[in-house]
Amino acid sequence: MPTHTPDFNRAPYNASASESALSRAELLEKLQIFYIMELSQFKPKPPPISKSGIYRISEPTIQQLKAQCAPFVSPVDYITSYSCISALVWTAVTRARLYLHPEKATSPSRFIHPINVRTRDPEKETSELYFGNAVIAGQAGPRTARDAAFGGDEGIARAAVLIRESINTINMSSIAHMTSLIKSLSPGEIPASRADFADMDMMMNSWYSGTAEKYDVGAGAVPVAVRLPSTMAGVSMILPNFSRGATRVFEVLVELAVKEHDLLRQDAEFLKYFEIVA
Repeated sequence: MPTHTPDFNRAPYNASASESALSRAELLEKLQIFYIMELSQFKPKPPPISKSGIYRISEPTIQQLKAQCAPFVSPVDYITSYSCISALVWTAVTRARLYLHPEKATSPSRFIHPINVRTRDPEKETSELYFGNAVIAGQAGPRTARDAAFGGDEGIARAAVLIRESINTINMSSIAHMTSLIKSLSPGEIPASRADFADMDMMMNSWYSGTAEKYDVGAGAVPVAVRLPSTMAGVSMILPNFSRGATRVFEVLVELAVKEHDLLRQDAEFLKYFEIVA
């Protein structure tokens, strides 16, 4: 019977002596998504009523988009399929929001996504079997909502480049910086995110690397109980790879406030690339 032997060695993620000496201000400069808040000031806003939808985009469509964006991808060498999909969602969602709130044209818009630090380890300092947190939030932007929403192919390319650059800035030290920042907090302080996903910011995650063969959805038995997922407006996810045949397809779950989502489904630029699935 196969066994799994996890690796608990956290040493590669620990702060070096020079990193441990960084001031709080220096750590916050490296972790720009965060600021320090007094715990007594933490008053979360009630989330808006939201709804979700699933959208499909094919690999040939993504390759066509990459070709259209190619003249604008400097300073990175290339943009990935993930960056293209994320850029399309970020720009389209921001357009929908600006249609409802044109007064927010100069408000900041951020794209937040979790990054697996194991993939940012070229020296192979850690193990794929490491059993612990090796994920940290990356941030593309901020840019003004107007810049995030418009600009045609060049605007999409610019968004994709910012997303690609936000991945490239993450390395093995990023976890250490976050750990050092948390160690610097007093009991009455917490690290708070600048992102507001109910406003002009967007979050994306990807589970695409999980294929259908890795999932057991059961043999048709009815569950005793079903736990409904918590809703969160302003988030999206590339779903596991359930595509069949020679052509790869990507399915993206998007959840937004109701009026924003209705406008997204009417966005001609978005629907030029995505097919509505559900």
